[in-house]
Amino acid sequence: MIIRELGRGTHGKVKLAFDTAAGEYFAIKIIDKESRDRRLRPGAAAARAHGNVRIDVDKMEKVKREIAILKKCCHPNVVRLHEVIDDAHARRIYLVIEFMDGGEIAWRDNDGMPKMGAAEARSVFRDLVLGVEYLHYVGVLHRDLKPQNLLCNKAGRVKISDFGIDFKYDEKDEERELAKTAGTPAFFAPEMCCTNEELAKPLPANVITPAIDIWAMGVTLYCLIYGRVPFRATTEFELFNIIPRQQLEFPQLLEASDSPMSKIMPPLDSELHDLLVRMLDKDFRTRITIDEIKHHPWVVRDLAHPSSWAHETDPVHRPSLNVTLQEVEQAVVPKMRQQQDEEQGFRASLRRRISQMHSTATKTKSSLDWLKIW
Repeated sequence: MIIRELGRGTHGKVKLAFDTAAGEYFAIKIIDKESRDRRLRPGAAAARAHGNVRIDVDKMEKVKREIAILKKCCHPNVVRLHEVIDDAHARRIYLVIEFMDGGEIAWRDNDGMPKMGAAEARSVFRDLVLGVEYLHYVGVLHRDLKPQNLLCNKAGRVKISDFGIDFKYDEKDEERELAKTAGTPAFFAPEMCCTNEELAKPLPANVITPAIDIWAMGVTLYCLIYGRVPFRATTEFELFNIIPRQQLEFPQLLEASDSPMSKIMPPLDSELHDLLVRMLDKDFRTRITIDEIKHHPWVVRDLAHPSSWAHETDPVHRPSLNVTLQEVEQAVVPKMRQQQDEEQGFRASLRRRISQMHSTATKTKSSLDWLKIW
């Protein structure tokens, strides 16, 4: 049963749904595939004003494998992806995900001023670090990390969301590709930005690394501290030239965008300064790593036992995650078109699918009531 709309974003809208059989809430992200497909076509790059990102087209098998992995991901700082429902002949794809009742983290006010103090920002950032560490461990790059994709529950736990544009990373894969034009321009790493001339050249495989997420984490932390991104421009063309070249600055006076309000920032903590500089290193080869971040003095400052925390949260101690060929093939549930003569078959097929999904659970769930969105 659909309750209400939770919000809208660049890639689609999100609705709150209630499973009446299981008594649980879920979020359903509805993505318009046509708007995404236009960004995949070779000619689409030139149409994006004058700013460009290197583009390649993902292969369906790679997408399905990634979805299969994400559906098995289980981590306290990663929003669960329960199901992906698709119809090759329809405009939309449906992602059934964990509902986060706390919504997006509140990181700035209506005047664009930061809302968090250093201690709260550190807590949020630690949750982000653990979530990203886990995703990288299981072989997934998020590629769209930003404050808007950090959700929290009422208990204050922060989780990473929005896996609509992920990319499977494998050091042994010599044919690594950028799946598509993805992410938010202000959070692009320098190695992902290019000029019109560079766009025509093949994308070097060795730049598609976990370092692109580390950069986005650095921009996100900067946002939590200053309420704005570190590199700003009026057009994407300017932005893609600024990010690789402009020096990182730490303002002492923040001015609101649409009001005379201003805020004097205290001197930046030397350890926080060091962390931001190392995360926002223009050279991805020397950029700080996740492991180094977990042991950084600013990150572990208020922990009683930093070494124990780093060890206990290491994803190597979590259950191994492997996907079978069958799970890859069944990663995306096909949504049949709802012609009257097909409706009963569709519902029966979906009922069997859900029964298989939850055969080992303590309580069998049925999503038929809240999947009536077509």
